[in-house]
Amino acid sequence: MTMNPLAAQAGEMPTDPGYLMRTMKACFPPMPGDPKARVLRPDTIIDACAQIIGWGGDDLGQYYASRGLAYELKGDMARAAEDLKKAEELGAKNIQTMRLMHKLARSQ
Repeated sequence: MTMNPLAAQAGEMPTDPGYLMRTMKACFPPMPGDPKARVLRPDTIIDACAQIIGWGGDDLGQYYASRGLAYELKGDMARAAEDLKKAEELGAKNIQTMRLMHKLARSQ
């Protein structure tokens, strides 16, 4: 049985490493030119990042950044600004590079 990577309840980090990796992978668009690339819609990225943020832990800045950029692609600038500010507060790096990856993935 394949588990939906977005199905776990917030605050309950899964113990299955495969499940966790699928959820983490759903937070970021693929690298340009990746032959295994999959199309990620902003809503999928937002849901996956929210799941990981809900689990808590260290180094969440990159997930706030990715979710913020997905909100930006959807045109929800208020939520985008809120998440990107939080990402910067948490020390997220390479936000501009992530922005480009999101836009490139969206145009494929």
